[in-house]
Amino acid sequence: MGLIHVLDPHLTNMIAAGEVVDRPVNIVKECVENSLDAGATKIDIEVFEGGISSISITDDGCGMSYDDARVAFRRHATSKIKSEEQLFAIATMGFRGEALPSIASVAKVVCTTCDGQEGTRIEFEYGELKSWDHVDAPQGTRITVSGLFLKTPARFKYLKKPTYEFSIIADTVNRLALAHPEVRFTLHHDNRLVFQTSGRNDRREILYQMFGLVPSKEAVEFFKQSDDFTINGYAMQPSVNRASKNYIYICMNGRTIRSWPVTKAVIEGYREYMPKDRYPICYINITTDYQLVDVNVHPNKLEVRISKEEYLTQLIVDTIHELFEEEIQVPQIRAAKPNSEQLEAELTYPTHRQWEMNSTIQMPVSKTKPGYPNGLEPNRAEELFDLQQTKKYENQIFNQKDKEPIFLKETLQDPAKMLIQDQKNEGWNRPQSKPVANTPSYGSKASVQSNFNRVNSTVKPTTQLVSNMEPQQKIGYPTGQEPKHKANEFFLNLKIIGQLKESYILCEGPDGLVIVDQHAAAERANFERIQREFEKPVTVTQPLLVPISIPLSSDLIANIDDLNEKTAFYGLKFHVVDDHTVELREEPSWMTLVDQQKTLEDLFTWFQQHQIVDVKELRRHMIATCACHSSIRFNHALSMDQMESILEDLVQCDQPYHCPHGRPTVVSMSLKELAKEFERV
Repeated sequence: MGLIHVLDPHLTNMIAAGEVVDRPVNIVKECVENSLDAGATKIDIEVFEGGISSISITDDGCGMSYDDARVAFRRHATSKIKSEEQLFAIATMGFRGEALPSIASVAKVVCTTCDGQEGTRIEFEYGELKSWDHVDAPQGTRITVSGLFLKTPARFKYLKKPTYEFSIIADTVNRLALAHPEVRFTLHHDNRLVFQTSGRNDRREILYQMFGLVPSKEAVEFFKQSDDFTINGYAMQPSVNRASKNYIYICMNGRTIRSWPVTKAVIEGYREYMPKDRYPICYINITTDYQLVDVNVHPNKLEVRISKEEYLTQLIVDTIHELFEEEIQVPQIRAAKPNSEQLEAELTYPTHRQWEMNSTIQMPVSKTKPGYPNGLEPNRAEELFDLQQTKKYENQIFNQKDKEPIFLKETLQDPAKMLIQDQKNEGWNRPQSKPVANTPSYGSKASVQSNFNRVNSTVKPTTQLVSNMEPQQKIGYPTGQEPKHKANEFFLNLKIIGQLKESYILCEGPDGLVIVDQHAAAERANFERIQREFEKPVTVTQPLLVPISIPLSSDLIANIDDLNEKTAFYGLKFHVVDDHTVELREEPSWMTLVDQQKTLEDLFTWFQQHQIVDVKELRRHMIATCACHSSIRFNHALSMDQMESILEDLVQCDQPYHCPHGRPTVVSMSLKELAKEFERV
């Protein structure tokens, strides 16, 4: 007797179930996708104990006839495709016909369906047909799955706690709802409504349920088209970020997918705006010809193979980068909301709620307060700030000393000069003489002067005010220096108030207080200045006494002429020594700032992967470090001209809101938030 034999149908179904169904979320995903293919406009999902106990999915789709309901539980039975050509242009969520028989082989399944003419109820128990009857039912399909993996303990033992299993289900339903906002989804867990959409084709509404009001309201909608791809979606502001890549939602032709190249492209688009190890929240919908996508490469159809993938990823990177050049928002300082129950327990005086509930206590209409016009204290935040704007500060004398320049204003012939100049200019880091603000004069001039001299040596001012004698005008810029982008116009409306702790520039903006990180702002300006130098061809190189040898693979050696053609722009030329080695005999001046061996190895690796050479990208960290060293530091007192110079440089930046490391250069606090802190609203 031979050793090779054909497996029986039940065993093959269980093997297929191991690929298709490994946890409850797979059941939800497969059944919901079937509902979408059936044209459902409403899908209700009920989960008990994380799906381990029971799962029910109900839809109002086309349903199935009595005979089709029985055939649907056979392996490879489907209505989605009929020919080989359709397999390579799949337009439906499902197509293999494996989901229902796989689920029925490892659980108890009850399917009630109606095609509008007759209703059917069919029941399976771990692969065995138990009943198949005619019943009365509304149009659509309801599938109930219970007892998952009870007869396959080898699978059951790998299930996690119900809370964890449900969290995965909830995330999957969120993704499906984002991909199909035209469908009304409801999700219940243990008879409790957890998630619900309206089905009004409004993705922002779904984002609101997932992330809250402010992030969804500030999410920026985008749309871009190329010859082969159309992308659209919502990108959250960079200030709203997460520690995981899992919040990048990708949908292709209505199918939720995982794609590392697309995810990487989204992260790359955000790179200038995001701190290290933080990731964006973004939903991206990709539409393309079905023939450019192969979805038959993953058991759960989560991963796909995309033709012309490099064009898609470049389109995504460019779209997101250009989007935030115009739509970036200044990070807002928002006060944390206190726990109302805890707050009311600690207060000994009536709260706002008690004022409203107690009819014997009357809230005063207005209060008299000395120092306000007509003795009336303002009740609204707008009135308060109008009064403060007109109030005159008198008897304050400020002494502002001249400071040394903080930027290298001369044109850089070489990026290396930035680091060399920084090493020479050690005065930027040494303690500076601090300008002192005299206190208001309440007594005689001699008395004030005496007191001032007495405390001058011991008191260190925490805030340096520079604009109290006369109102400062808004920042003016030289003729011809218009903002590079629309978003940069924000800096045109700032009025400098002063400097806090010799580290932060305080400004008055149209909507409230604006705080600029002087080091991060200068670092951004210097970074872009140095980066532009790498966009110029290198014409001068220095011969090396000892050439640098680099071992290379045979495929790179074969393409060395092409490589030299691309690296000539950066002053690099490689000479072949033997079949596995090349030499660099001359180096440009920027090579003195980097680890030469590592830089060249990275360059060859980059060329091998992308067939291009971009030293600016390869050595971005070096440029950022150089910019950091050549920028002003914290604890450095600035004159008014120097602070204005920082803001002028930000206006001319391509991306002025974040430093090269992704940290914000500017934050703001609105008048409304300030009024809340002072309990004015």
